[in-house]
Amino acid sequence: VPQYLINYLGFNNLSVPGFATSIENGVEPSPSDFVAASNLITSKKIKILFYNEQTITKFTDQLITLAKKYDVAVVGVTEIEPATYSGFSQWNLALLNNIESALKK
Repeated sequence: VPQYLINYLGFNNLSVPGFATSIENGVEPSPSDFVAASNLITSKKIKILFYNEQTITKFTDQLITLAKKYDVAVVGVTEIEPATYSGFSQWNLALLNNIESALKK
């Protein structure tokens, strides 16, 4: 996931490590990790929720829905450049535009 770009933009990574690792490994997160991730949204500790479009699960879907309910910006990212882009620069420019659009809502 484009962590370098996200860091460069000044966002702090507040993700719950256990939740992220579980999703990346294709296993269910623990209930406490899911609650901790949900609390980041409901307590408004995050301004934007980045999610990996390549690792969607029922748990990530629930967080996305919750983020939208609480007016937290949501942006999907990918680990690999999608074929729809003609190069790295176009891919990252699209991500920047998506971030900007999400934060304006």
